[in-house]
Amino acid sequence: MRLDDAFGPEQRFVRAPAAANVPPGQGSRFFGEVAVDGNSGRLTVPLREEGGGVLFTRVLQPGRVAQ
Repeated sequence: MRLDDAFGPEQRFVRAPAAANVPPGQGSRFFGEVAVDGNSGRLTVPLREEGGGVLFTRVLQPGRVAQ
């Protein structure tokens, strides 16, 4: 599926089942965590699969958006 460019989205991570209409119990359960570094203010956000393995990680720097 192509993203609509209206608001400047970025596709950073995609994971989808091989077949349509697969229930979450068949490998589609994910959860995220947020770790805050108290010294720098950075947020580290890993996306994990059900077994705990990291699928994708994003580090967010403190500051104002769009600067």
